[in-house]
Amino acid sequence: MSQAFDGVLSPTPHYHEIRGRAAEIARVLGSPAGGAEHLFLGMLHDGGWPVHALSRLVDPGQAEAAVLGILNSPGYSPPPPPRTFVRRFYMQPWGAETAVEMGDSYIGVEHALLAMIRTRDTVPARALAGLADLDALEAAVLEAKNAPAGPGDDADEHTWMHVIGPGGSLGCGVTREVLNTALASLGRPALDG
Repeated sequence: MSQAFDGVLSPTPHYHEIRGRAAEIARVLGSPAGGAEHLFLGMLHDGGWPVHALSRLVDPGQAEAAVLGILNSPGYSPPPPPRTFVRRFYMQPWGAETAVEMGDSYIGVEHALLAMIRTRDTVPARALAGLADLDALEAAVLEAKNAPAGPGDDADEHTWMHVIGPGGSLGCGVTREVLNTALASLGRPALDG
């Protein structure tokens, strides 16, 4: 996971990847900015964590159809562009307050999803509310987030490990031995060579 430096929460690489996917979705849909709906569609297209935790209660294909139904409805208004000039396509931030509230030192995709579910007027919350109980969905994400990871744990088919140093690079203390110890703790084979 990415760590907080100088009191600033740092998004995980997975969060950055989903944000990039969401920005492309927003552009394709002709939105002047990326909002919660685009970030949620990016999560659905990724299919990994935390969508995997929701998939026990909601079919991701139905969730995507529900979001697209709202986006194509006459009453939908896309997110407005920022009031100040930005050099790149603007994506609304999601999840920082939730990460702080949970005591985490990073912003993950799970924080963004929880923030969207808790803000009941977002497109993702409205779409999901038609398919399942939002409190049950939130509980499923929190249960998966708090579940201990380890060998034999089938809560998620993938275990992600991010070893990031200051500035987003591998720190000088991240040696092959450190990585192999982390991999061994996850029940994974060591790095070759």
